[in-house]
Amino acid sequence: MLLLVSVISCKNANNQQEAEDDTIDSTSVSSTDQIKVNYYKIPCPSELFWFIKDFGANYSKKILNPTENESKYNTNIKKAINFGIYGSDLFYSSVFKQNQETMKYYKQVKKLGNELNIVEGFDESIAKRVDNNLNNSDSLFVITSEANTNAIAYLEGLGKSNILPYITLGGWIESVYIASNQVRKFSSKDPIVSIIIDQSYLLENIIGLFSSVEQDSEVIAYNEKLKELQQLYYNADDIVTKKQYDTIVLKIKEIRNDFIK
Repeated sequence: MLLLVSVISCKNANNQQEAEDDTIDSTSVSSTDQIKVNYYKIPCPSELFWFIKDFGANYSKKILNPTENESKYNTNIKKAINFGIYGSDLFYSSVFKQNQETMKYYKQVKKLGNELNIVEGFDESIAKRVDNNLNNSDSLFVITSEANTNAIAYLEGLGKSNILPYITLGGWIESVYIASNQVRKFSSKDPIVSIIIDQSYLLENIIGLFSSVEQDSEVIAYNEKLKELQQLYYNADDIVTKKQYDTIVLKIKEIRNDFIK
């Protein structure tokens, strides 16, 4: 069950993508890019948040990336990573029915999306629907999920899969960081500990995503960080020890904090 939850992609995204695949101009995405995008499925943070909520996790605003940090992100790569990070904060707030925070992080994701020219999913009609449903948590979750799905499909449709690895990386690292903050006392039998350890499968997928990006010095640096984390996962025993778990979580925190500064 843990493995299934950890490797599944967004249910809403899959359904939406199936409907949209028939309408995307086949000439807008190269066959190579399409294979890579389809093979390396993009994880959805909401799946992880629903899981940890079911196992007693609580909402904590203080662990999120402050919205004031957005002004520091002045390159497209930084913007893309923190688009993913803020998107994860948005889903976390939405799953835990924190409507005001959901609205705040939606605005932040919309702002970065506009700066990255991701127009689909963050237009005024979606913003108006978010604003009109501030008192309806279930509707907010559906609307923000739809916005995220449409944004990813838009990028794929335009052949802009080169920034998807950064968005995916940001969303994943933030969601695992948030989950790790829900573990108050280590136990190898804790289901939240188990899902954090099972993230090694998704980490492998994310490293694979970067194979579709031009290998400049910055990409190589990101890959090195991810492979250091991957090695810590490889070093863990079948029944992970507290020391091994703490080392993995510390590395996740280190990478995440480097991304948001």
